[in-house]
Amino acid sequence: MGERIIAREVQNRIHLAQKLSRKTVLKTLEFGPGRGHFAREVLSLGWEYLAIDGSPSVLRLLRNDGIEVIQSFVPPMPKEASEGYDLVLMEHFIEHMDSPTSARNLVDSVYRSLSVDGLIFIVAPDFLMHGSNFWDCDYTHSFVTTTQRLRQLLLDCKFEICYIGYETLGIQNSVLTWLISVLTNLIFITRFPQLISLILRGSTDLSNKWKNVLLRSCVIVGQKRFS
Repeated sequence: MGERIIAREVQNRIHLAQKLSRKTVLKTLEFGPGRGHFAREVLSLGWEYLAIDGSPSVLRLLRNDGIEVIQSFVPPMPKEASEGYDLVLMEHFIEHMDSPTSARNLVDSVYRSLSVDGLIFIVAPDFLMHGSNFWDCDYTHSFVTTTQRLRQLLLDCKFEICYIGYETLGIQNSVLTWLISVLTNLIFITRFPQLISLILRGSTDLSNKWKNVLLRSCVIVGQKRFS
């Protein structure tokens, strides 16, 4: 099920990028590539692709599959990343910045690395739905993300906003996106999912993972209009 959800999310990114850029093949940079689902799909389409990640295990996994990746923590943008990208993707990445200043510095560096009309895609948990789960699901979540905060960040970095929406389970901007998040929060108040996880796994870890997946994410896209 998880693989199907990820595949749907990847297709959402690709279709929206092609629609907004009006290109079929994009030079792409991704921060925090995870297991490389997006990388493998766009490479199969003939896109030029580069990833940046600080984890040695992620680097080994991707490089074993022939995916080009730079080991680096950001900001600042590593010099090896060069410029002229049509798309920069940050999926569940920017919330790990340690402060608004770091987030601003990162987005500023992305602006400089993009070609004219290049796109920045940001996907991040919606704090307004996640609430305390935003902090509890990952100790490195430091920069609070909502659509409004991300919109302000992109505008301050001179981007033109061309898409704002929500997503859960690969479903975008539907009443289901909102309903699934609301029902998830209501069900977790009963402590029933935590109990099931405790019985099956001996801990509540499984329920925490599903809560993180079911609560909606913000999706926002900015476009660079000036060099």
